[in-house]
Amino acid sequence: MESAANAARCDDTGSLKHTGLQYMLNDPAKDCFDPPILKSHSKALRGWNHPQTARLLCPAWDIAESYMDKVNAGEKKISAKQWPSMFYDMSLYDPKNKKKGFLRSRVVIQAWRHIFTGPMSALSKDNIGRSSKPGKGKMHHLAEPGIRNIMYAACQVCDSISICTASE
Repeated sequence: MESAANAARCDDTGSLKHTGLQYMLNDPAKDCFDPPILKSHSKALRGWNHPQTARLLCPAWDIAESYMDKVNAGEKKISAKQWPSMFYDMSLYDPKNKKKGFLRSRVVIQAWRHIFTGPMSALSKDNIGRSSKPGKGKMHHLAEPGIRNIMYAACQVCDSISICTASE
């Protein structure tokens, strides 16, 4: 049972490694990373080492470039209490109520769809996948997203943006 769960996790991580990056763009059909992040590039170009991915890692209350510069210079440390802005729907974010908009970002929603309804549904306007096999959500009888599988998708997003590789 444990080896099956590990294999499924590896499949999710692998499928989101590069595809998951497009979910971080406002409009994947028009937008792109600058500088580009290609499939052939190592993960070392991600995280705090890339301006667009670094902005997503900043806490929701401070996504300014100066914050990113301080982190890269070692002047600012990130703590576990500082959830990254990529987890928030910033139109709902309220600094006085940090639960508002949390785990409702487009990035987390698209990653969840990628994993549980299939990669084709992640960017679909009608949220319907066009795959020949059922998504994991259907296989596991998920009627709607639950907090555990939403957090799982959020963790997978963190891995896809991270500079760490599986061997580290």
